[in-house]
Amino acid sequence: MLDKKALRDDFEQVCQLFAQKRGISPLPEKFIWRCIEIPEEGFNVLYARGEVKRYFPLISPAVDDASIKKIGTFSVEAGICIFVYVDGKTYLTKNREVIQALQDSGYEKRDYDVPLSQRGKIKDNEDFAQLWAKLRR
Repeated sequence: MLDKKALRDDFEQVCQLFAQKRGISPLPEKFIWRCIEIPEEGFNVLYARGEVKRYFPLISPAVDDASIKKIGTFSVEAGICIFVYVDGKTYLTKNREVIQALQDSGYEKRDYDVPLSQRGKIKDNEDFAQLWAKLRR
């Protein structure tokens, strides 16, 4: 039987080593508290024209060479930021100070599709929607 916690721990170690080799620093805790982690199962966003799009973390524990290069990267659109943290988790924020902290910590800007940047609403995940609503800009 697979031990999911052990696999997750191994994944985080690989991600942290990769980040360290690239000179990417962890953010101070005060900035992580201004973000929400995208759940592994993803979440749906309902857009104005009735389109529903599902978003997932940018990388998963089944990491390969192409996806591991996403560690320490971010994208910003309409004041919303998505980034892959040093532990391999994907986060969202709308806090401008976090975006500056990412740049200061060696994160590289990329061009990713940014959830919620086009005024969509989180659908079918009330807990995630409440966390998002509580985040301050």
